Amino acid sequence: MKRFEDADEIVVAIIDETYGGDERTYEYDSRQYKISLLQEFAHDFEDSNVGPGADIPAFVTVVRENVLPLLPWLMAVFFSGKPILDNLGAWQQIFFSVRRFFSRPLVLNRNGAAVIAVEAVFKEMGGTPRSLLLKSYRPVGIWEVGDFNKLSGLGLIENGPPILNLGRVFHLFEIEADGIGFLVGINGKEALVRRFPAPLVHPAQNSGDLGSALMSPTSPPG
Repeated sequence: MKRFEDADEIVVAIIDETYGGDERTYEYDSRQYKISLLQEFAHDFEDSNVGPGADIPAFVTVVRENVLPLLPWLMAVFFSGKPILDNLGAWQQIFFSVRRFFSRPLVLNRNGAAVIAVEAVFKEMGGTPRSLLLKSYRPVGIWEVGDFNKLSGLGLIENGPPILNLGRVFHLFEIEADGIGFLVGINGKEALVRRFPAPLVHPAQNSGDLGSALMSPTSPPG
């Protein structure tokens, strides 16, 4: 399994629900679970592990532009920190393609988390805005979910974390839609949203390799 995502794909890692069961039948049960995923989603899945420092076995598949033609363009513009004024309705189509996997426990790469974050913003606004702008993105440790109200972005757009770390990642986005600022945290398929009373003030910047800084989180900081 490759270590990093490609810019034009959504990585879906479905957690192996048979892990932690009967050790005597685990290999068989896991194979059957993988077969059930193929039958349910008509996607090929690769065996993987998304738990740095502690096993989180998973089955990984990708959604690409052959299914969603606007995906590469939307992701490129969104993560460049430039405003998106056109094709905003395409986000919902992409969200529907990701949501079909929600019947299973999963984690997503940066692109997949962005789709859920944008959908959460649209829901908060009660519809599709006229403009959308990413102000910042950073991956933080999953243990920080409980302190969501204390979290903030850093004004930088970091790269996505390694796929092998996704089981311990909380994706944090600052998004501006029609001049309204939102902080959105993505934990698996769940979104936490906090609205800012005024537009975010720091400019989005591309931080190069800062995103690989997540860092292999294995336990909360002491």
